Amino acid sequence: MNEVFGAGNWDRLTFDNAVPSGIFTPGHYQFLFFDGGDVATLPFEAFVNAQRSTLQSWVAAGGSLFLNAARWWDNNPFDLGFGATLNLGGSATGTAVDPSHPIFNALRPDRNLLDRLRVLPRYITGADLTTLIINSSGLSILSEREYGEGHVMLGGLTLHSSNARLLDPPSPG
Repeated sequence: MNEVFGAGNWDRLTFDNAVPSGIFTPGHYQFLFFDGGDVATLPFEAFVNAQRSTLQSWVAAGGSLFLNAARWWDNNPFDLGFGATLNLGGSATGTAVDPSHPIFNALRPDRNLLDRLRVLPRYITGADLTTLIINSSGLSILSEREYGEGHVMLGGLTLHSSNARLLDPPSPG
């Protein structure tokens, strides 16, 4: 996150303290990243289920959101909101649909997003989505769409570094 936003220009919150910290306060944050990978499946699902309509309203009002979850503990389809569903379907590789998309070269020319991913266990389905990365079966593992005045990205990715989360659950006891 420091590499993308600069040191001190982002906050690392938990699912429990995100809402009380004012994440949905107009003008407080322009971009939110929620990751439900690793051991965060259940907190991620609980948060999205409780805040789905608020997330959609926040994006519709102009926010930019990235919802991502590799989900370890639940293999059922999961409603991410925004007309999208997260589904089980593994792959060891991901391929950019359009390598010129800014997410593939916005970090540094020598560090591609695809080089930072590990196993790609989930895929996204839904209406009005633009696929950015497909798995080896041709299924979308990262999609995006405009939503109202805002933008949302939806992923089923396992990230290379656990330090790449804005919202992270507390470590298990």
